[in-house]
Amino acid sequence: MAELKSVISELKRIGCSTKEIQYILQPVKQISLRHIQRITNGLGSGARNSLEDVMKAINEELKGPGSLLGYRSLWHRLQMKYKLSVSRDTVMMLLAVMDPDGTKVRKSRRLKRRVYLNKGPNYLWHLDGYDKLKPYGITIYGCIDGQYVLKVVQGYSGRIGAQKILHFL
Repeated sequence: MAELKSVISELKRIGCSTKEIQYILQPVKQISLRHIQRITNGLGSGARNSLEDVMKAINEELKGPGSLLGYRSLWHRLQMKYKLSVSRDTVMMLLAVMDPDGTKVRKSRRLKRRVYLNKGPNYLWHLDGYDKLKPYGITIYGCIDGQYVLKVVQGYSGRIGAQKILHFL
């Protein structure tokens, strides 16, 4: 029984739902969803971490690409990566205090352009297509060089995809 509890707690820790745990354990042991819920409730997973630990983890995430995450994604990352048990409301409030500018930008739903380094011409190409007219057999596409931002290829076609367009480059 202790081994079963440790397996269930590990599966719960990595983010499996109760149904997924039941499916994983099915070949080994027939167990009901309610029994899995009772085991996970008895594991003490309701204990919350200290705010200091949560603030350190949020600060660490704000230094990297986690600065673009909203509070729900950040809450999920805190659970998965840092193994912290904290409520979403707490993460929302801490994020509003620790990163007010980022919260304001995310709230206005504006796209933050990412900056990247391009090693030279023909190193990076941007290809985009417009698929709204696809049901009528028309595909509009365009391709630009990332270095000079010059239009290289532009056109339309009937039912050809991005792979075929890249074939001509």
